[in-house]
Amino acid sequence: MNPRVPLFTTQDSDITMHNITLRAVKNEKFLQDSFLIEYRQLQPEQSYPVLEVLDIPDQKNLEVYLGNLNPGRDYSVEVVGVKSGLKSRPWSTTLSTKPSAVSSLQLAENGSCLSVDWEVSPNSGADSFLIRYRPQIASLNLSVTLPGEDRSVHLCDGIVPGTVYAVGVAAKKGKSLSEETIKTYTVRPSSPLDFR
Repeated sequence: MNPRVPLFTTQDSDITMHNITLRAVKNEKFLQDSFLIEYRQLQPEQSYPVLEVLDIPDQKNLEVYLGNLNPGRDYSVEVVGVKSGLKSRPWSTTLSTKPSAVSSLQLAENGSCLSVDWEVSPNSGADSFLIRYRPQIASLNLSVTLPGEDRSVHLCDGIVPGTVYAVGVAAKKGKSLSEETIKTYTVRPSSPLDFR
């Protein structure tokens, strides 16, 4: 019988800024001696050594750990089962590590808007930013997505004088989201209209 590789699902994967852990349940009918894991960073191109994981027949699950990765980068991953030198069809996918979180989040008022500024490391890998904001006592967020080259935004929609807002910014790479950096800001109340 030819070897087969178990099906890894991205839902069962743990992805951080520097690591990817793939998990799969092995099918008892599939026989293999080992698994070969080949992975590489796509842009900029960077290769890693091929990993060989020996199969333990009594073990029901297979876990593959890829470490020392760069934040916010796409990785091509291919897993092959091997039995007596015969290789299975590969299981392959492209996964993105989480980008680095933003830093130096600054909030200020600008007329009836909130001005939001942030910094991000040059190697963060972010291709866009997700900005979420809401009154601190509310549970529903308003959100804005900006391109990766932006480092500021003016939030004018729904800003009410005298209200405390929670504003969060997270870096995105594909579907991967960094940790959200959150700050609160109290908008000045409106000036009195009449002193009589």
